[in-house]
Amino acid sequence: MKNYLAIVFSFLTLACNNASDSNKTEENSGEVSFFPTASFFAGQVKMVDSLQLPVLKFVTSNGHTDTTQITTREMGLMATDFLQTDLSGPELRKLYKEESFADQSISSITLTYSTKDRNLPVQRMDVLINPDPVLNDKVRSIYIEKLEKHGDTSVLKKMYWKTDKHFLIISSAKVDNDSAKITQLRVQWDQ
Repeated sequence: MKNYLAIVFSFLTLACNNASDSNKTEENSGEVSFFPTASFFAGQVKMVDSLQLPVLKFVTSNGHTDTTQITTREMGLMATDFLQTDLSGPELRKLYKEESFADQSISSITLTYSTKDRNLPVQRMDVLINPDPVLNDKVRSIYIEKLEKHGDTSVLKKMYWKTDKHFLIISSAKVDNDSAKITQLRVQWDQ
């Protein structure tokens, strides 16, 4: 009877430990490797440049949208905000925590990087990945919240990159107690 209770207790302990695997949080000591966003974004820009895809820019401000065709060089310059959000360097890894969540209903894994330090520019990053055991895993999209301060102006940027299609930057600039000025930049290369 004692052996039976010990076996049941062991199985319960293992079951409780494995139940938390679907949503993991890791405090970083600088040893965990983060998703290399800079190389991902650079690869996307290079792909658009090498295929010479037509690139459109949509800028919306005060309810008015301007649309223009731009070069891939201009697209690369507009993607600078994304290229400067890499957290994989050893000096930054220890300032962020990583959480992962596997969603079997849509067959995806989300990697979330966040910090409590309001002085860091990147406040949050979500990398949505479609896992594929046969082929390579594919990044579906990346969402980033970035906070910048320029003198008395604070700018919150909500940035979204849809793989092989477009990116979007919604900027909310606020000076002290004034109302925020919101602009939206969308760059699209997939028709």
